Amino acid sequence: MSKQISRGFYTRAVDTLALELYRCNTGASRTESMKQLHGPSRALYRKFARRALNCSRDGFIEAKCVSCGCTDSRACDDGCSWIVVNRLLGQGICSSCAGRL
Repeated sequence: MSKQISRGFYTRAVDTLALELYRCNTGASRTESMKQLHGPSRALYRKFARRALNCSRDGFIEAKCVSCGCTDSRACDDGCSWIVVNRLLGQGICSSCAGRL
């Protein structure tokens, strides 16, 4: 299942994605974007980036199996992994349940 990521790595990932989202939205170059993205607009794009990464400030939001209820931190008794997972919804289907659905 998913591992907890370090705060520094997460912050860099959010900042990088926020910059790319800003660039896509404005058409600005990377250099222009780095100069322009600050203040309230930076906070807004960081919020969008966190949602896109589906991460909380602690690293990630756990997904839950729609069938058995296992999560990233609490796998099935016999062990499992994600076959399909939607991080935006926080739901998925684990390998133990895939054959049952």
